[in-house]
Amino acid sequence: MLAELHRAGQERDGVAGLIGRIFGAKQEMVTKLKTDKFEKGPVPFDGITKKAIIDVIPGHLARIEAALTGNSAPVYDYNSGKWTTMDKIKQRKEEMEEYTKKSAVAEFKAQMEKGAINGGITKDIDAIGNKKEFLQELADYFYKNQTISGYSGKYKDVANKAWDNADMSTATKEVYDAISSFNRMMSTIENTPHDTMLKLFDGSQNFAGKQGKRW
Repeated sequence: MLAELHRAGQERDGVAGLIGRIFGAKQEMVTKLKTDKFEKGPVPFDGITKKAIIDVIPGHLARIEAALTGNSAPVYDYNSGKWTTMDKIKQRKEEMEEYTKKSAVAEFKAQMEKGAINGGITKDIDAIGNKKEFLQELADYFYKNQTISGYSGKYKDVANKAWDNADMSTATKEVYDAISSFNRMMSTIENTPHDTMLKLFDGSQNFAGKQGKRW
């Protein structure tokens, strides 16, 4: 009976501990911790916990590997079930942007070339630089601003003449549609929890290794 009271006195919680203290059982200092006091069955995960398990912890380990090896940080693509790297993810985004830009300004370039011919300014363009540079410089400006109004580069005068002799109704629509399509793709990616491209915007690129150093 005394042994049972002694054991009860060592319980820190519950009725057994209370009874042991009432009957004056000796209280000993507990210097060890039990490590089995955790839920062993199924437990619900909140969004933060899931993010930590799937993204944060693996990402941290990948950055450690990148720092040790000097290689681009590995990233697991849950959609494809394969490993990729930060460099390849960056390349994927760059290819999306490049494709969008090319498709957006294709009609613009064609119309500016026609405008230059119709306006009789092809020789003027060659005197300033060359046709390829002319079309690319104006296409870059048009892609960003969706107009050439405000362009003040070296081709300013011939650009305005080419524009005046071209039909830009389709070109303007195509650049608007291409950018809108790109934005929809980015929105889809943004709302796909495990899309690897999200790694470019969550700070992972700051620790991507020598090959994938901060962009």
